[in-house]
Amino acid sequence: MKFNICSFGSSNSFLWPKSKSYSGESLDLAMNHLNTFDANMGGTETYRAIEATIDKRFGDIPLEVIVLTDGDIWQQESLFAYVNEQVESSKGNIRVFTLGIGNGVSSALIEGLARAGNGFAQSVQDGERLDSSVVRMLRGSLSPHVTNYTLEVKYEAGDDGFELIERPTDSMKLLPKEEKQPSKPASVSLFNSSIDEKQLNTEMENATANLPNIPYPKLLQAPHNIPSLFAFSRTTIYLIMSPETPPQIPKSVILRGTTTEGIELNIEIPVEVLSTPARTIHQLAAKKAVQDLEEGRGWIFDAKDAATGALVKDKYPSTFSDLVKKEAVRLGEKFQVSDSLSSLTLLKTYVSAIHVALNIFMSDIVTQ
Repeated sequence: MKFNICSFGSSNSFLWPKSKSYSGESLDLAMNHLNTFDANMGGTETYRAIEATIDKRFGDIPLEVIVLTDGDIWQQESLFAYVNEQVESSKGNIRVFTLGIGNGVSSALIEGLARAGNGFAQSVQDGERLDSSVVRMLRGSLSPHVTNYTLEVKYEAGDDGFELIERPTDSMKLLPKEEKQPSKPASVSLFNSSIDEKQLNTEMENATANLPNIPYPKLLQAPHNIPSLFAFSRTTIYLIMSPETPPQIPKSVILRGTTTEGIELNIEIPVEVLSTPARTIHQLAAKKAVQDLEEGRGWIFDAKDAATGALVKDKYPSTFSDLVKKEAVRLGEKFQVSDSLSSLTLLKTYVSAIHVALNIFMSDIVTQ
């Protein structure tokens, strides 16, 4: 195991140019270095510190980043986008764990950064001891890297006696809907004083009508990418099922994954069907899906054209950000809080959500 220490504020510096192997000597050097720490480095340039840490990594071994911070940063979205990109390009070999210290730390920063980095976030208040939190993060960083997590929904047997299994990833290859031909705009004079400004404003607000008509997945998973699972951290995954899914009742979901050593893992989790429909889970699922979109993830980022195999974000680069906003608005409007369930029954048949609370010990998974 190799390690290094990065101190950051308005600038950043490392204990060593490259990480060193853990030994009694390197540990003593690190402990002596910690005794020199002082809060005298100015602002909080977290982005540059994480960027420098990733640049210095050894490419042939996984990187575990533990971030301790007591503040906030501007432009969190840029940091999340960068970490998203690095985690994806490394095929999950980078994980980021965050520890917020004190009452002034930004929960949005530490939680968003941990989500982007496939780790988990913790926080301690002023006067609390850090020991247990740091040990928990170290345990998390030493847990095996499991990639390619997928969920499968197993339905009850139909009339033919066969069980049907569906995967959310099957909905990622999309056949674009038939697009309406835009009507030719009317020609008006630049000096026509009779132009209705209110009408023009309405047309600008309805600009989303001219966006590419992308079909929505019939089985929506949130978060879209299942994060790393840790023995002492609970992960919640939602599945929103549209009327296009099979009419049979789901009886279980199967979680699958593969370790970096090639060991295949799986666990089957039974589904409990509520006797009375409830909307809370739907709203939690929609909130998680919108959060995914806000942080540069979500189903639409991986959606592909079935004919060409091109990613939607590459096929429509000029309007993709508007498509993301449109999807977030769609989810927000469909699952908004209301006085009755009428807003949910507009799906004609039903919309079900599977709320899977996964409190899984990695040692138990390996034995599957």
